[in-house]
Amino acid sequence: GMNVLGETIPAREGHPYRMVAGEKVAVSADGATFTAQEAGLIVQTPTGISISDLCIVNKDLDLSVGNLRLDYGSAEIKGSVLDGFVVTAPGNVIVGETVEGAEIVSGGDVVVRGGLSMGNRGRVKAEGSVSAKFALHAVIEAKGNVLLGGPSTDSRIQAAGRIECRGSNGLIHGGTLFCGQGVEATEIGSELGVVTQIVIGQDIKRGQELRSELTELRKQMEHIHATLGQGSAKDILLRTPPAKRDAVAQLLKTISAMHMRRKELESQLDAIQTANEALAKVSVVAHNIMHPGVTVTIAGRSYTCTEAMRGARISFDLAEKRLQVEGHRIIPLDAGG
Repeated sequence: GMNVLGETIPAREGHPYRMVAGEKVAVSADGATFTAQEAGLIVQTPTGISISDLCIVNKDLDLSVGNLRLDYGSAEIKGSVLDGFVVTAPGNVIVGETVEGAEIVSGGDVVVRGGLSMGNRGRVKAEGSVSAKFALHAVIEAKGNVLLGGPSTDSRIQAAGRIECRGSNGLIHGGTLFCGQGVEATEIGSELGVVTQIVIGQDIKRGQELRSELTELRKQMEHIHATLGQGSAKDILLRTPPAKRDAVAQLLKTISAMHMRRKELESQLDAIQTANEALAKVSVVAHNIMHPGVTVTIAGRSYTCTEAMRGARISFDLAEKRLQVEGHRIIPLDAGG
């Protein structure tokens, strides 16, 4: 450098910088080359570098940080994920505080130690499960379970597994919930009769439609086979008069497409049957109260609560193909004068 008099200021004696190979990093014999031993995130420390499966943000995800999109590992945000920001990770996503109207996409679980206060913006999507203290105007999609330590208010939740709102404040007020393995909460609906919809399982009507299509398809196939006779497509064409071969060739294409459609229908029906058999173990439970305005649909059968019930449990009777409703009707104190 140079001082105000134009005199050169000599540099201070420095110290050799020694970089240390941290976790999952190998260093060459001459100390000049560092090689990652596994795929992951490069983490630089004052003394060296390492490879980590976890990217940590020690504050809110805001403008000073920007969106966080990972190709490897998991993400942990110590603060909140603010409105409009994006977090994607092939592993888990952990948020220390609140998720606002943000986009969270995880290849594993999403764990929010605060709550989801999303204002009907953004979404939380997980290949695994989602857990949080509460969900307010939230959009959640999970291939596992959705587990809340408190209320779900006017939220749209989809879960292949269970949806649970636990604890004394485990309430479901409004919104639409879709799941595969049941819903459990302390209270469902509200005294104001807010509309709350819960949908579980495959629609039996859809199964009936597929069976009707399959029956009609089999009849058509039998008629075409009777017209064409037995044998391979080649044999059928060889014995067909030349003038009719184009029409018969078209019939053969049609029967081939019908065979493919039949296999698709049979596969879909098998999947619906397997899913519906599991519905015998599924229920919607409100340990305290289920209020009027709650509609529960299981396998296409619906029940709308018109009177408050204590200890309500709604399940599906597979043999009878109908819903079973259990609980104790709450009689208002002024009922009957």
